[in-house]
Amino acid sequence: MAVHAGEWDITPSISLAQIYTDNVDLEPDNERDAYITEVSPGISVNGRGGRFTADINYRMQNFFSSENDFSPNTNHQLNASTTTELARDLFFLDADSSAGQTLLDAGGTRSRDNFTDNRNRTSVWTYSVSPYLTPHFGEFADAELRYRTGGVIYSKGEASDSRIHNVSAGINSGRRFSILTWGADYNYTKQNRDSSSASDVTYEEVSGNAQYRLTRYLRLDGNAGYT
Repeated sequence: MAVHAGEWDITPSISLAQIYTDNVDLEPDNERDAYITEVSPGISVNGRGGRFTADINYRMQNFFSSENDFSPNTNHQLNASTTTELARDLFFLDADSSAGQTLLDAGGTRSRDNFTDNRNRTSVWTYSVSPYLTPHFGEFADAELRYRTGGVIYSKGEASDSRIHNVSAGINSGRRFSILTWGADYNYTKQNRDSSSASDVTYEEVSGNAQYRLTRYLRLDGNAGYT
């Protein structure tokens, strides 16, 4: 049995910045200035080892403001995705996660940066886990069957946390089909929201397609679907 160490690239980083703003609260009246120091360490991990691949980038953004007696204000920023091959060329597992900052109200006060004391911004975390199968039926067809579950979590209660469940399936003609090719897809998604003011969402779609090659340069296409 061969053992592969894989190739991995691990890169630490740090960024430093000194900022001055004449309106740290983003208020139209009673403007206040502030001196802000940013110290943001981070790490990037990318690589492949055997049947496992990963792409992870993380930064911890720290702001020290004179307005708050230089007490730290920390934001987490993450983009991470991994794929594990559980059975050779058949059974896989994807996992993803992210962290960042977003607006609570798209029509409210906007800021492009995190160093201002903007009450219209909140931290948001997302996660998902997705096992899936990729069966092959000789040269006749290739398919994918996938289940995905995940969610969205906000740090402020004004935004509604949610959980997502998704089932999808697809099949496409294989190499045996050259003149007539075809495919079909199914997708079902349900989103449950924690807030009573936000409704749950359910979505279902079925679609199919076929192509018939009349000549080298001419082809007939057909598509059908239901939502």
